[in-house]
Amino acid sequence: MPTNYQVADEGEKENPMLGLIGFIILVVVGGFSFLISGPILGFLTTANVTLGQSGIKLLPLTFPAEWSQLADQAAIAFGIFLIVFVLSMIVLFSFMKPSTESETSVSMEQMRQEVAARKRRR
Repeated sequence: MPTNYQVADEGEKENPMLGLIGFIILVVVGGFSFLISGPILGFLTTANVTLGQSGIKLLPLTFPAEWSQLADQAAIAFGIFLIVFVLSMIVLFSFMKPSTESETSVSMEQMRQEVAARKRRR
């Protein structure tokens, strides 16, 4: 009978729904971004904003003439998506910290004690 086998850890398995939850978050954030991109596009193309006394014109934004209204809105929606997704991931990762301790975890102190014990036995 072979003795060089390892028993699989069947204690805590990953939740198979985590991938689906991530996909749902992507779809919700994307849909939200597209919904609010219309009013934001209107603001960004009509507002007049300059940077202090320098006179650098920040707004209104102008998009290429060959782009359709939908392409303009999609560009704004992509920017909003990136911002909202990063913020939501920061919030989620602050609450979803994985546990670093398991029954197979070994601390450095335990490893040092084992090495010291082996040296004493020699």
